[in-house]
Amino acid sequence: MASGPRISDSKDLYWVAGLLEGEGSFMKPSPSAPNNPRISIQSKDRDITVRVARVFGVTYFAVDKRQNPNWNDTYKVIVAGTNAVKLMQILYPLMGERRRLQIEVACQGKAVFENNPMDDCLTIYWLAGLLEGEGSFLQGPPSTRNQPRIQIQMTDRDILEKVAKMWGVKVRGPYTPSNSKPHWKQHYAVVKKGTPAIEWMQQLRPLMGQRRQSQIDEAIASYEDRSGVNHPNVKLTVEQVREIRRRLAEGERLTKLAAEFSVDKGLIWQIKARRAWKKVN
Repeated sequence: MASGPRISDSKDLYWVAGLLEGEGSFMKPSPSAPNNPRISIQSKDRDITVRVARVFGVTYFAVDKRQNPNWNDTYKVIVAGTNAVKLMQILYPLMGERRRLQIEVACQGKAVFENNPMDDCLTIYWLAGLLEGEGSFLQGPPSTRNQPRIQIQMTDRDILEKVAKMWGVKVRGPYTPSNSKPHWKQHYAVVKKGTPAIEWMQQLRPLMGQRRQSQIDEAIASYEDRSGVNHPNVKLTVEQVREIRRRLAEGERLTKLAAEFSVDKGLIWQIKARRAWKKVN
């Protein structure tokens, strides 16, 4: 094991906090090793595992070779003992309710520091880590190519409330799978669609691992912007909209402009009210 956690900057801390929120385990010591709490994480992505190992300050991770050629190998990283306690204490303020409780149990009464709340400037790294483990980057269906989406499902509503606030959407659920067992928890979902989803994908892509970057690339490549001048039913050009706005400002009547440009009077009103062609000045 190396000298300890290698959190070179706060970006690493926020990223690994998000990843552990979805995929990690904070484990209390066993009776035979009372001073050996552990943090572990398992992943199918070797590049992500290597990055976690670096942050944990360990030089070894386990590889589970699958017998079935259609199954991916899995990788596991564990940090234990004093270094695990140090890392848990650093991570504690950034974790959700369920993970905080696990850390408190794992630390067995050792001081858990409630430091500063999340820094809004760094939450994008936390979101990247969370989506690395729990997210989906999806292409729009064939009938609506302009509706790619990012979605995430979890049992922890408090975590999804944070995501929903960042995306400006609402948490969906709770949902109970039809084939669920009595001990299974209800889950919640957050979804971001369309052009805003593409904008988030572009912002997140540099922070993601290889597999997620490929998913994002496929979603972006399949996207068809059908808004504004690209809308299939558009009947005006940008120059015409600008002229309509200018003439409306000079007092020309909606009916006259609608007839001249061969569009419905309601569209002229929407342009005037900036409910249509919002981005054109």
